[in-house]
Amino acid sequence: MLIFDERLEIKPQDSLPNPLDLWDNLADRYGGEKVVMFDLETTGFSPKNAFIYIIGINLKKEDGWHILQLFNDDGKSEPEMLQYFMELLKDKTAIFHFNGSSFDIPFVRGRMEKIRQALGITIEDHLSNLTSYDFYTEISPFKYALGLPNVKQKTVELYLGLYRTDQYNGGQLIEVYLSFLSGGSLRNRDLVLLHNRDDMEGMFHLARLHSLAELYSGAFTLGPLSMEQQNECLFLSTELTLDAPVPVPLTVTGRGALLTGKDKALTLCLPLTSGTLTCRITKEVQSGFFLPDMDYTGAVHFGIPSEKKVDYISANDELLGNPDRLKTYITCCVQKLMKQRGKC
Repeated sequence: MLIFDERLEIKPQDSLPNPLDLWDNLADRYGGEKVVMFDLETTGFSPKNAFIYIIGINLKKEDGWHILQLFNDDGKSEPEMLQYFMELLKDKTAIFHFNGSSFDIPFVRGRMEKIRQALGITIEDHLSNLTSYDFYTEISPFKYALGLPNVKQKTVELYLGLYRTDQYNGGQLIEVYLSFLSGGSLRNRDLVLLHNRDDMEGMFHLARLHSLAELYSGAFTLGPLSMEQQNECLFLSTELTLDAPVPVPLTVTGRGALLTGKDKALTLCLPLTSGTLTCRITKEVQSGFFLPDMDYTGAVHFGIPSEKKVDYISANDELLGNPDRLKTYITCCVQKLMKQRGKC
Protein backbone atom coordinates (compact mmCIF):
# COMPACT_ATOMS: atom_id res chain seq x y z
CA MET A 1 0.00 0.00 0.00
CA LEU A 2 1.16 3.50 -0.85
CA ILE A 3 -0.16 6.55 1.02
CA PHE A 4 -0.35 9.95 -0.67
CA ASP A 5 -1.00 12.90 1.64
CA GLU A 6 -1.68 16.39 0.24
CA ARG A 7 -2.49 19.49 2.24
CA LEU A 8 -5.28 21.16 0.28
CA GLU A 9 -5.48 24.82 -0.65
CA ILE A 10 -8.44 26.07 -2.71
CA LYS A 11 -8.57 29.63 -4.01
CA PRO A 12 -12.13 31.03 -3.83
CA GLN A 13 -13.67 31.98 -7.18
CA ASP A 14 -14.73 35.62 -7.62
CA SER A 15 -17.08 36.52 -4.78
CA LEU A 16 -17.88 32.92 -3.84
CA PRO A 17 -17.07 31.77 -0.30
CA ASN A 18 -14.02 29.57 0.12
CA PRO A 19 -15.28 25.96 0.11
CA LEU A 20 -12.81 25.11 2.88
CA ASP A 21 -14.48 27.73 5.08
CA LEU A 22 -17.90 26.28 4.19
CA TRP A 23 -16.65 22.87 5.20
CA ASP A 24 -15.34 24.19 8.48
CA ASN A 25 -18.82 25.55 9.23
CA LEU A 26 -20.53 22.34 8.13
CA ALA A 27 -18.05 20.13 9.95
CA ASP A 28 -18.52 22.06 13.20
CA ARG A 29 -22.09 20.76 13.34
CA TYR A 30 -20.85 17.17 13.23
CA GLY A 31 -17.77 17.24 15.41
CA GLY A 32 -15.24 19.56 13.76
CA GLU A 33 -11.97 17.70 13.18
CA LYS A 34 -13.77 14.41 13.80
CA VAL A 35 -15.44 14.62 10.37
CA VAL A 36 -14.13 12.79 7.29
CA MET A 37 -15.15 12.39 3.65
CA PHE A 38 -14.36 9.34 1.57
CA ASP A 39 -14.66 7.87 -1.93
CA LEU A 40 -13.65 4.53 -3.42
CA GLU A 41 -12.17 3.44 -6.71
CA THR A 42 -12.93 -0.22 -7.42
CA THR A 43 -12.34 -2.74 -10.20
CA GLY A 44 -16.08 -3.41 -10.56
CA PHE A 45 -19.52 -2.99 -9.03
CA SER A 46 -19.79 -6.15 -6.92
CA PRO A 47 -17.65 -6.79 -3.83
CA LYS A 48 -17.99 -10.51 -4.59
CA ASN A 49 -15.68 -10.34 -7.61
CA ALA A 50 -14.08 -6.87 -7.56
CA PHE A 51 -11.74 -5.12 -5.12
CA ILE A 52 -10.79 -1.63 -3.93
CA TYR A 53 -7.72 -0.01 -5.41
CA ILE A 54 -8.01 3.53 -3.97
CA ILE A 55 -9.60 4.88 -0.81
CA GLY A 56 -9.70 8.66 -0.96
CA ILE A 57 -10.14 10.44 2.37
CA ASN A 58 -10.57 14.12 3.26
CA LEU A 59 -9.72 14.90 6.87
CA LYS A 60 -8.83 17.87 9.02
CA LYS A 61 -5.39 18.06 10.58
CA GLU A 62 -3.76 20.74 12.72
CA ASP A 63 -2.49 22.60 9.64
CA GLY A 64 -5.74 22.38 7.64
CA TRP A 65 -7.65 20.01 5.34
CA HIS A 66 -5.79 17.12 3.70
CA ILE A 67 -6.54 14.67 0.90
CA LEU A 68 -5.28 11.24 1.89
CA GLN A 69 -5.14 8.51 -0.76
CA LEU A 70 -4.58 4.87 0.11
CA PHE A 71 -3.37 3.18 -3.08
CA ASN A 72 -3.37 -0.55 -3.78
CA ASP A 73 -0.08 -0.48 -5.68
CA ASP A 74 0.40 -4.25 -5.92
CA GLY A 75 -3.18 -5.52 -6.24
CA LYS A 76 -2.81 -7.26 -2.86
CA SER A 77 -2.95 -4.37 -0.38
CA GLU A 78 -6.71 -4.16 0.07
CA PRO A 79 -6.79 -5.75 3.57
CA GLU A 80 -4.07 -3.35 4.74
CA MET A 81 -5.94 -0.38 3.22
CA LEU A 82 -9.20 -1.30 4.91
CA GLN A 83 -7.51 -1.86 8.27
CA TYR A 84 -5.85 1.54 8.00
CA PHE A 85 -9.14 3.17 7.00
CA MET A 86 -11.12 1.62 9.85
CA GLU A 87 -8.43 2.52 12.37
CA LEU A 88 -8.61 6.12 11.16
CA LEU A 89 -12.39 6.13 11.68
CA LYS A 90 -12.22 4.97 15.31
CA ASP A 91 -12.29 8.48 16.80
CA LYS A 92 -14.46 10.14 14.12
CA THR A 93 -18.09 11.21 14.51
CA ALA A 94 -19.40 11.71 10.96
CA ILE A 95 -18.59 10.57 7.44
CA PHE A 96 -19.60 12.38 4.25
CA HIS A 97 -19.75 10.82 0.80
CA PHE A 98 -21.36 10.95 -2.63
CA ASN A 99 -23.71 7.99 -3.22
CA GLY A 100 -21.85 6.13 -0.49
CA SER A 101 -25.08 4.87 1.06
CA SER A 102 -25.83 2.82 -2.05
CA PHE A 103 -22.31 1.93 -3.22
CA ASP A 104 -19.20 2.80 -1.21
CA ILE A 105 -20.30 1.76 2.27
CA PRO A 106 -21.93 -1.56 1.20
CA PHE A 107 -18.85 -2.26 -0.96
CA VAL A 108 -16.47 -1.71 1.95
CA ARG A 109 -18.51 -4.04 4.16
CA GLY A 110 -18.77 -6.61 1.41
CA ARG A 111 -15.01 -6.62 0.89
CA MET A 112 -14.30 -6.91 4.63
CA GLU A 113 -16.57 -9.95 4.77
CA LYS A 114 -14.89 -11.42 1.68
CA ILE A 115 -11.46 -10.89 3.28
CA ARG A 116 -12.67 -12.56 6.49
CA GLN A 117 -13.91 -15.58 4.55
CA ALA A 118 -10.91 -15.89 2.23
CA LEU A 119 -8.01 -14.87 4.47
CA GLY A 120 -9.35 -15.23 7.99
CA ILE A 121 -8.66 -11.56 8.68
CA THR A 122 -11.36 -9.80 10.71
CA ILE A 123 -11.47 -6.04 10.24
CA GLU A 124 -13.57 -4.19 12.80
CA ASP A 125 -16.31 -2.07 11.20
CA HIS A 126 -16.32 1.48 12.61
CA LEU A 127 -18.68 2.87 9.99
CA SER A 128 -21.69 1.92 12.09
CA ASN A 129 -20.64 4.35 14.83
CA LEU A 130 -20.62 7.37 12.53
CA THR A 131 -23.31 9.77 11.36
CA SER A 132 -23.50 9.13 7.61
CA TYR A 133 -24.23 12.04 5.26
CA ASP A 134 -24.82 11.37 1.54
CA PHE A 135 -24.62 14.36 -0.82
CA TYR A 136 -26.19 12.31 -3.61
CA THR A 137 -29.27 11.61 -1.51
CA GLU A 138 -29.52 15.28 -0.54
CA ILE A 139 -29.22 16.60 -4.11
CA SER A 140 -31.27 13.98 -5.99
CA PRO A 141 -34.74 15.33 -5.05
CA PHE A 142 -33.81 18.68 -6.64
CA LYS A 143 -32.55 17.21 -9.94
CA TYR A 144 -35.40 18.49 -12.13
CA ALA A 145 -35.76 21.83 -10.37
CA LEU A 146 -32.06 22.50 -10.95
CA GLY A 147 -32.19 21.33 -14.57
CA LEU A 148 -29.63 18.57 -14.07
CA PRO A 149 -29.58 15.77 -16.70
CA ASN A 150 -28.30 13.40 -13.99
CA VAL A 151 -26.83 13.54 -10.49
CA LYS A 152 -23.33 12.27 -11.22
CA GLN A 153 -20.65 14.10 -9.27
CA LYS A 154 -19.05 15.54 -12.41
CA THR A 155 -22.45 16.87 -13.56
CA VAL A 156 -23.08 18.52 -10.21
CA GLU A 157 -19.60 20.05 -10.25
CA LEU A 158 -20.27 21.54 -13.71
CA TYR A 159 -23.52 22.99 -12.33
CA LEU A 160 -21.40 24.71 -9.68
CA GLY A 161 -19.01 26.03 -12.34
CA LEU A 162 -16.16 23.60 -11.65
CA TYR A 163 -14.09 22.06 -14.45
CA ARG A 164 -11.89 19.03 -13.94
CA THR A 165 -8.40 18.29 -15.19
CA ASP A 166 -9.32 14.61 -15.25
CA GLN A 167 -11.46 13.62 -18.27
CA TYR A 168 -11.96 9.91 -17.44
CA ASN A 169 -14.81 8.19 -15.66
CA GLY A 170 -14.43 5.44 -13.08
CA GLY A 171 -15.27 2.66 -15.51
CA GLN A 172 -12.62 3.74 -18.02
CA LEU A 173 -9.97 3.89 -15.30
CA ILE A 174 -10.34 0.23 -14.34
CA GLU A 175 -8.35 -0.76 -17.43
CA VAL A 176 -5.82 1.99 -16.72
CA TYR A 177 -5.31 0.62 -13.19
CA LEU A 178 -5.02 -2.99 -14.40
CA SER A 179 -2.48 -1.83 -16.98
CA PHE A 180 -0.51 -0.20 -14.17
CA LEU A 181 -0.47 -3.48 -12.24
CA SER A 182 0.86 -5.37 -15.25
CA GLY A 183 3.32 -2.77 -16.49
CA GLY A 184 4.09 -0.42 -13.60
CA SER A 185 3.54 2.74 -15.67
CA LEU A 186 3.73 5.81 -13.43
CA ARG A 187 1.56 7.66 -15.95
CA ASN A 188 -1.25 5.13 -15.45
CA ARG A 189 -0.81 5.32 -11.69
CA ASP A 190 -1.04 9.11 -11.77
CA LEU A 191 -4.16 9.01 -13.97
CA VAL A 192 -6.16 6.91 -11.51
CA LEU A 193 -4.90 8.94 -8.55
CA LEU A 194 -5.83 12.21 -10.30
CA HIS A 195 -9.40 11.00 -10.90
CA ASN A 196 -9.86 10.14 -7.24
CA ARG A 197 -8.13 13.32 -6.12
CA ASP A 198 -10.51 15.43 -8.24
CA ASP A 199 -13.45 13.57 -6.69
CA MET A 200 -12.12 14.34 -3.24
CA GLU A 201 -11.48 18.03 -3.96
CA GLY A 202 -14.92 18.25 -5.60
CA MET A 203 -16.53 17.14 -2.33
CA PHE A 204 -15.41 20.36 -0.67
CA HIS A 205 -17.38 22.36 -3.24
CA LEU A 206 -20.47 20.20 -2.68
CA ALA A 207 -20.88 21.91 0.69
CA ARG A 208 -22.35 24.84 -1.27
CA LEU A 209 -25.33 22.64 -2.15
CA HIS A 210 -26.24 22.09 1.48
CA SER A 211 -28.04 25.44 1.41
CA LEU A 212 -30.65 23.91 -0.94
CA ALA A 213 -31.58 21.39 1.73
CA GLU A 214 -31.77 24.22 4.28
CA LEU A 215 -34.02 26.23 1.94
CA TYR A 216 -36.20 23.13 1.52
CA SER A 217 -36.50 22.76 5.29
CA GLY A 218 -37.70 26.34 5.70
CA ALA A 219 -34.47 28.07 6.76
CA PHE A 220 -35.56 31.50 5.57
CA THR A 221 -37.31 34.65 6.78
CA LEU A 222 -40.40 35.96 5.02
CA GLY A 223 -40.72 39.55 3.88
CA PRO A 224 -44.02 41.46 3.55
CA LEU A 225 -46.65 40.26 1.10
CA SER A 226 -47.46 42.26 -2.02
CA MET A 227 -49.98 41.89 -4.81
CA GLU A 228 -49.10 42.66 -8.40
CA GLN A 229 -50.55 42.20 -11.86
CA GLN A 230 -48.57 40.71 -14.74
CA ASN A 231 -50.12 40.23 -18.19
CA GLU A 232 -53.64 40.34 -16.82
CA CYS A 233 -52.76 37.74 -14.15
CA LEU A 234 -52.72 38.52 -10.45
CA PHE A 235 -49.83 37.34 -8.26
CA LEU A 236 -49.08 37.30 -4.54
CA SER A 237 -45.36 37.87 -3.93
CA THR A 238 -43.01 37.70 -0.97
CA GLU A 239 -39.27 37.96 -0.46
CA LEU A 240 -37.36 35.09 1.16
CA THR A 241 -34.17 35.96 3.03
CA LEU A 242 -32.15 32.75 3.34
CA ASP A 243 -29.93 31.66 6.21
CA ALA A 244 -27.34 30.44 3.65
CA PRO A 245 -26.84 31.55 0.01
CA VAL A 246 -27.97 29.30 -2.84
CA PRO A 247 -24.95 28.00 -4.80
CA VAL A 248 -26.01 29.51 -8.16
CA PRO A 249 -28.88 31.78 -9.29
CA LEU A 250 -32.13 29.84 -8.99
CA THR A 251 -35.25 29.88 -11.18
CA VAL A 252 -37.96 27.27 -10.59
CA THR A 253 -41.54 27.26 -11.90
CA GLY A 254 -44.65 25.12 -11.42
CA ARG A 255 -48.44 25.47 -10.94
CA GLY A 256 -48.07 29.00 -12.27
CA ALA A 257 -45.70 29.88 -9.41
CA LEU A 258 -42.16 31.24 -9.74
CA LEU A 259 -39.25 30.99 -7.31
CA THR A 260 -36.25 33.01 -8.42
CA GLY A 261 -33.22 34.83 -7.03
CA LYS A 262 -29.60 34.47 -6.02
CA ASP A 263 -27.33 34.56 -2.97
CA LYS A 264 -29.56 34.96 0.10
CA ALA A 265 -32.45 36.75 -1.62
CA LEU A 266 -35.26 34.85 -3.37
CA THR A 267 -38.66 36.01 -4.59
CA LEU A 268 -41.68 33.73 -4.60
CA CYS A 269 -44.61 34.69 -6.86
CA LEU A 270 -47.85 32.73 -6.48
CA PRO A 271 -50.80 33.00 -8.89
CA LEU A 272 -54.03 34.30 -7.38
CA THR A 273 -57.27 32.90 -8.75
CA SER A 274 -60.48 34.86 -8.22
CA GLY A 275 -63.94 33.40 -8.55
CA THR A 276 -66.20 30.77 -7.04
CA LEU A 277 -64.86 27.30 -6.16
CA THR A 278 -66.34 24.24 -4.47
CA CYS A 279 -65.13 22.84 -1.15
CA ARG A 280 -63.71 19.35 -1.68
CA ILE A 281 -65.22 18.07 1.60
CA THR A 282 -68.58 19.83 2.17
CA LYS A 283 -69.29 20.63 -1.51
CA GLU A 284 -70.22 24.17 -0.46
CA VAL A 285 -69.22 26.98 -2.79
CA GLN A 286 -67.11 29.96 -1.79
CA SER A 287 -66.18 33.12 -3.62
CA GLY A 288 -62.97 35.11 -3.24
CA PHE A 289 -59.26 34.81 -3.99
CA PHE A 290 -57.53 31.43 -4.00
CA LEU A 291 -53.94 30.16 -4.06
CA PRO A 292 -52.60 26.83 -5.38
CA ASP A 293 -52.67 24.29 -2.52
CA MET A 294 -49.04 23.12 -3.05
CA ASP A 295 -49.73 20.08 -0.82
CA TYR A 296 -50.51 22.34 2.14
CA THR A 297 -52.75 20.41 4.54
CA GLY A 298 -53.45 23.20 7.02
CA ALA A 299 -56.50 24.64 5.23
CA VAL A 300 -59.71 23.54 3.52
CA HIS A 301 -59.15 22.62 -0.11
CA PHE A 302 -61.31 23.95 -2.93
CA GLY A 303 -61.51 23.15 -6.59
CA ILE A 304 -63.52 22.83 -9.74
CA PRO A 305 -65.58 19.59 -9.62
CA SER A 306 -64.45 18.57 -13.10
CA GLU A 307 -60.76 19.06 -12.19
CA LYS A 308 -60.09 16.40 -9.59
CA LYS A 309 -56.30 16.78 -9.44
CA VAL A 310 -56.06 20.58 -9.02
CA ASP A 311 -56.74 22.03 -5.59
CA TYR A 312 -56.73 25.55 -4.17
CA ILE A 313 -56.86 27.10 -0.73
CA SER A 314 -58.55 30.32 0.29
CA ALA A 315 -56.29 33.39 0.40
CA ASN A 316 -58.06 34.67 3.51
CA ASP A 317 -56.93 36.28 6.76
CA GLU A 318 -56.74 32.88 8.49
CA LEU A 319 -53.82 32.10 6.20
CA LEU A 320 -52.29 35.43 5.20
CA GLY A 321 -52.81 37.06 8.62
CA ASN A 322 -51.30 34.19 10.61
CA PRO A 323 -47.46 34.28 10.45
CA ASP A 324 -47.03 30.64 11.49
CA ARG A 325 -49.57 29.30 8.99
CA LEU A 326 -48.20 31.54 6.25
CA LYS A 327 -44.62 30.35 6.89
CA THR A 328 -45.78 26.72 6.77
CA TYR A 329 -47.66 27.32 3.52
CA ILE A 330 -44.73 29.15 1.88
CA THR A 331 -42.41 26.32 2.96
CA CYS A 332 -44.81 23.85 1.30
CA CYS A 333 -44.66 25.97 -1.87
CA VAL A 334 -40.85 25.91 -1.85
CA GLN A 335 -40.81 22.15 -1.26
CA LYS A 336 -43.33 21.49 -4.02
CA LEU A 337 -41.35 23.56 -6.51
CA MET A 338 -37.96 22.17 -5.48
CA LYS A 339 -39.05 18.52 -5.69
CA GLN A 340 -41.09 18.74 -8.87
CA ARG A 341 -40.48 16.17 -11.58
CA GLY A 342 -41.06 18.20 -14.69
CA LYS A 343 -44.52 19.31 -13.55
CA CYS A 344 -46.10 20.11 -10.22
